[in-house]
Amino acid sequence: ITGGSNAGDINALIAIETRKHGSIEGEKIRERVDRAIDEARREREKSIRHDGGEMVVLDGEGHVRLEGTLRRGTGPNAVLFVPDLGGRRSAYTPYAQLIALDGVTTLSIDPRGHGDSRCDSLPSFLELSTDQRARIPADIAAARQYLTDKLAIPADRIAVIVAGAASADVEHAMHGLNLGAIVVHLSPIFDPLDRDVVSAIAFRPPRPALMVVSEEDVYAVQSVNAMRAARPDDPITVKTVQSSRHGITILHNPENFATIAAWLAKQFPSSR
Repeated sequence: ITGGSNAGDINALIAIETRKHGSIEGEKIRERVDRAIDEARREREKSIRHDGGEMVVLDGEGHVRLEGTLRRGTGPNAVLFVPDLGGRRSAYTPYAQLIALDGVTTLSIDPRGHGDSRCDSLPSFLELSTDQRARIPADIAAARQYLTDKLAIPADRIAVIVAGAASADVEHAMHGLNLGAIVVHLSPIFDPLDRDVVSAIAFRPPRPALMVVSEEDVYAVQSVNAMRAARPDDPITVKTVQSSRHGITILHNPENFATIAAWLAKQFPSSR
């Protein structure tokens, strides 16, 4: 299903087959798993093409396979979609399609341990080691670099839309990896006890940011207020919405999506 596996998965399959057949050849099991992974990826690539996109494979830090979905626009601007921690890029599909219809290139990325970037020793976000977890900002930066290097999209014409606790990883990338992008935070969650997050926000470049939060989402409201207090002079716009729940679900309301799309259109430099 995910197009990936880890050693534990393969060992479990070997144990099941051994109980069924008495003895098996481990190498044949591994070949079977590799074929299944390749088939799953081909099917996923076919499905993405059917929806008007392209599968993109990036080489993450430490040679981790990262997967994304690209929709090429006709204009000079691009939006990078980053899911909430533990989420999947596919949750953004309808919104990426809509934005692409306006001529904006979109790239939705599954960071390591997420969605279809779960593979090898990185089966899921919940099982990521501390070291691997700390590399998620680099995955976001790699996706942005793909847009600038491969598609020749200027850095000042790239915006990032990110949900929930992954907002902290985007701010890490802004500070430590020179992400330098326009940002839309959907229900951002920043841990006030995480010194790295606090430092990233304190020294973030003064880029435009839109923070959209549902009024009943207490922790997100607190995070928005903390960021506004830390960066009072930054061009930060806060949009408080009602009964829109958390993260990507904010986009389920067409009015919220229209507000975000209109704000983005104003942030991109005028065409020259």
